[in-house]
Amino acid sequence: MDATTKSFLIQKPRIVTTIQAVYEYTGAINDWLIIKRQLINAFPVDLRERLSKRHPISKKHMINLFDKEIIKCWKELTGVDLILDETKIHHGEW
Repeated sequence: MDATTKSFLIQKPRIVTTIQAVYEYTGAINDWLIIKRQLINAFPVDLRERLSKRHPISKKHMINLFDKEIIKCWKELTGVDLILDETKIHHGEW
């Protein structure tokens, strides 16, 4: 188990509570970027800072392990698959 997954499991009760609260007003929206913005506003700083940042040059989104765990947890709790438009994702190492 990697450190991100371990940290996620420790914080899961707080994450679940926040996901449930955000889902109450976002409903069945399936756009990851919209949900992520709402989670950023709802999470305390220690969880907020773990969400991915944009690539500094391309300004496209990069998905990290914490994001993936949140997306998976969102699906388990709400039944909604969150998606991110492939054209908005940074691919590559530059």
